[in-house]
Amino acid sequence: MELKKTVDDIVALSRLAGEQIMTVYKSVDFGIERKDDNSPLTIADKKANELITNHLRRNYPDCGILAEESRDTMERLQKKHVWIVDPLDGTKEFIKRNGEFTVNIALVENGKPILGVVYVPVSQEVYYGAAGCGAYYRCGDTPAERIRCSDKTDIPSMILVKSRSHAGDKMQRIQERYSFADVLECGSSIKICKIAIGKADVYFRFGLTSEWDICAAHCVLTEAGGRITDCPGDEIVYNRTDILNRNGFIASNGTIHVQFVDIAKNVSS
Repeated sequence: MELKKTVDDIVALSRLAGEQIMTVYKSVDFGIERKDDNSPLTIADKKANELITNHLRRNYPDCGILAEESRDTMERLQKKHVWIVDPLDGTKEFIKRNGEFTVNIALVENGKPILGVVYVPVSQEVYYGAAGCGAYYRCGDTPAERIRCSDKTDIPSMILVKSRSHAGDKMQRIQERYSFADVLECGSSIKICKIAIGKADVYFRFGLTSEWDICAAHCVLTEAGGRITDCPGDEIVYNRTDILNRNGFIASNGTIHVQFVDIAKNVSS
């Protein structure tokens, strides 16, 4: 598979999905339902999922697919390449109409992210990367620019980014114990992308997430020079039988990642 050509295709696909999402976003009725875990599901989730998965099945028939709004089958476990898709990451933010939701499409090879695209439909921003090719940012039709994480190495100069909807008590303790230069709040995988582009430096997530929540941004961050592990410091592998990230995760600019792992252990003990 030629990654450069594939990235261009997936960026275009994410934009098409974003157009579907924005049609619903501008409507009166989101058609909100509740899934088994009580998380919300909208018409936009369904439409974007259908568009993306149909395209991937048609154009990449040898790849497996793990998508949030599709029935999972264990056939993907036998595949070398698997697409991991969150058609609308940040459904709660979508329902609040705050614009902080994304389309996440990633490709993994033997459990490792090798391509990632994160598209923000409201602002038409896209973050993308592929193994060995670097990470890039583009807004609308402007030329793409290569992005890198910051090179900050001390916490007082760093910016902490946290979830708008899932911060929790442990995050509160981190803020009380450590003096960050600033704290940002935003939704969905935009938080990890803020680190990739150098506008933030670390993000702790202690609660449960699924593979599709972070896989695309994981690739972008890695190609931008950053690092992401679970909270105990172990590498995150994708296309697992159990798709939940049960040990949380830490995303950082990579300079003092081990120190952030220690901080996560301290606030968890």
